This record gives sequence, structure tokens and C-alpha cells, in this order.
Amino acid sequence: MGHDHYRGRLVWGLLLATLLMAGLAMSARAQSDCRVEVVEGWHTGAGTATIIMRNGGSPCGGTLYTVPKQKVAVDKMIVVVPPKNGVVVVAVPRFAYTPNAGFVGEDRFELSAEGPGRAKGNRLTLRGVVLVRVEP
Repeated sequence: MGHDHYRGRLVWGLLLATLLMAGLAMSARAQSDCRVEVVEGWHTGAGTATIIMRNGGSPCGGTLYTVPKQKVAVDKMIVVVPPKNGVVVVAVPRFAYTPNAGFVGEDRFELSAEGPGRAKGNRLTLRGVVLVRVEP
């Protein structure tokens, strides 16, 4: 594994923390009702993120970046495992989770994404589970 591979892993390790926090484009009220608490390990394929949100009928999501500081967005993203108590909508490079009406509790879904790296022709892959805690 070369230096570029290690750098790619580091980028993915920091990726989702930046992307979800910076990628939310919602009102001030919606932002306080939708926040990311933990992000780690996405570059390994065993990553996790925890989203805390209120069930006010609004979606909670963000934009996925392969190179967050330069806002280089992913160009492919799929929901590998859908949530059981809500819906995830993907509009590359963004995704949004909306809980079912009246749902309060825990849910989860899995995302896979890829996009350009820093070096020309370099591709990075992201895969992980998003754990969601929906509050009343």
C-alpha cells in the first residue's frame, strides 16, 4: 500500500465528520434538530456515523465529499441497506433520511459511495452504517 492509499484512508476517516456537519443546508431550527455525533472508520468499509434528530417530518442529511477541504464531492452513492423505520433519498452527492410519521427510536442504514481523490485518476471508496436516533 502506497502513500496515496494511506492518504485516502485518512481523508475518508475525516470525511463524514466534515461532510455532514458542513453539508447540511437547512434552516437554523432544522440544524438544531439534526446533528451528527460520531463518525469513524469509513475508509475501512466498517465506518459508523450517529445522527440525532427530532421527528418533525423534516429530512436530515448532508453532502458527501471525498476531499472535504476542497469540496470534491462523490459522484456515485447508493443505499446498500435501507432503514426499517424511514426513507433515505439519494441525489448525488447528497442524501437525506426522513423517519416514518410518528416514529421515535433507533434506525440505521448503510451507504456506499465513491469519488475522485486528490491525485488525478485516483478514486476513493466509502462505506459505512449511519445509526439514527429519532427523538420526539
